[in-house]
Amino acid sequence: MLLHYKHLRLTRPKARFFMTFLEKEIIKFGSDGTGPLEKQYFIDPTSPDGTRRLARLSKEVVDTLGKIYAYKGDWGRLWEEDRKTYKWLTSTMQGEGEKRLRSLIGEILGKEFNTRRFDEQFMGQLHPQGSEAAFLGAMIGIFMNTNTIVKEVSIAEHEFEWEVLDWYAQMFGYDKNEYSANVVTGGTTANLTALWVARDKTISKLKKEGKYRRGQNMVVIAGDMKHYSIDKSVRILGDNMLFDEAATRGFKTSPADVERRLKVCRDRGIPVAAVVGIAGETETGLVDDLQALGIIAHRYGVHFHVDAAYGGPFILSEASKLFKGIENADSITVDPHKYGYVPYQCGIVLFRDRVDHALVQNGARYLQKAENKGILGSRKDRNFGLSARVEGSMGSGGVIAAWLSMKLFEREGYAHLLNHGIALANHAYESLLHSQVLRPLHQPELNGLLVGINADVNRKYRTKLVDQCREQLFNETGIYIGETDNLDCGGGCFRTVFTHPFTNERHVDKMVQNLERIVRTNLKR
Repeated sequence: MLLHYKHLRLTRPKARFFMTFLEKEIIKFGSDGTGPLEKQYFIDPTSPDGTRRLARLSKEVVDTLGKIYAYKGDWGRLWEEDRKTYKWLTSTMQGEGEKRLRSLIGEILGKEFNTRRFDEQFMGQLHPQGSEAAFLGAMIGIFMNTNTIVKEVSIAEHEFEWEVLDWYAQMFGYDKNEYSANVVTGGTTANLTALWVARDKTISKLKKEGKYRRGQNMVVIAGDMKHYSIDKSVRILGDNMLFDEAATRGFKTSPADVERRLKVCRDRGIPVAAVVGIAGETETGLVDDLQALGIIAHRYGVHFHVDAAYGGPFILSEASKLFKGIENADSITVDPHKYGYVPYQCGIVLFRDRVDHALVQNGARYLQKAENKGILGSRKDRNFGLSARVEGSMGSGGVIAAWLSMKLFEREGYAHLLNHGIALANHAYESLLHSQVLRPLHQPELNGLLVGINADVNRKYRTKLVDQCREQLFNETGIYIGETDNLDCGGGCFRTVFTHPFTNERHVDKMVQNLERIVRTNLKR
């Protein structure tokens, strides 16, 4: 190569210096001399067939993922039925190029073989799985790798996002011409954004009234059954943001106690930034009295936020009457990556009045002209107009998966999926009413149900027994259920959530019968 330094337009000293780096393998070039050797692991953007190897490897990966679910961690069965896959998943790294890539993928899949599977026997978390539309939508987003923070680099995705937001806004009864929203990573940042808006809205109001003092305390009121992200958001928003926990009655936020606390704060001159209602409590699936909470919050001039991350889509189900009053919420959180049946990460935060949302809109001179009104302007003129979120750069996989799922299932399809989960929760409830060692802790409203041990045991032993029995249930049957603490006589209880469309009453009966047997056996010890 040194002989051709003239053709590279290099002086002899520079050519020797360059060759030194090559010899030390700091820079490796392909045989065609056009770039680093590692470019072989990238898709050729100039060739229509550039994805051929990716498509072949992807098929092999997807086929193996199907086996991981079907074999349920049974390595012996995999060895007997598919030794080629077994060897791939258990071999050490070998070769270069495609062999090296395939070997590393096999190592990942081998570890996934032993991980948690969200299948028909998984009845313990809010974790939908298996929609082909969602997988393919997310895959398109990963391949295109567009950034939804700004329209000019996510033109199609910008349109998809608005269609998704319009669909959810209409579902909750918001006016299409007045609302504003963002697709975000999930319920945590959605709740943070909503409370951020509520805080700044309260500050703006206090300034107009001449009552604002820098650093003065502000309060957020919510019940004990709130999601932990509410606590987290309050802490993130500053030392002067305080949380006031309202009493619960039957696992639901007490409207009467919320009003009492609002009155106390008013009498003491303490501003309240927000009242939070829960539409689908994480542990129980229960829905607060949203209408009562909204009326009370607005009577005191306070922002009313509804955390519907879990329960929001159930407004399309037979449980729709539980959501009366959500249309009057100032902001709503909902997670398509829960019961929109979309993979992580995809959450939504909506605001009834876009003026509120504009309080936290960001600007960047290289992305949006100063005269552009953003959220308060017309949609077609926005470039950085979806920027009023906690996240900066964010991929489009969640947006596309949500759009494709929305178009495929439509309202009726979602209703069927959600009603199926509700029916299974009610079936479990009815079965447990006849049990001697187990008891339901509440009547289900959505697809969740807490189950307690029907025995006179102390709090500490109750919690230990729950943990021990659910682990035994999984080891003996492959059925997974969750647990939570403090909600049954101060101790632990079982947490069941019925999500997968392939779960049926036989699976629920199997879970109840085996759990009864295991609990009864352990109580006798």
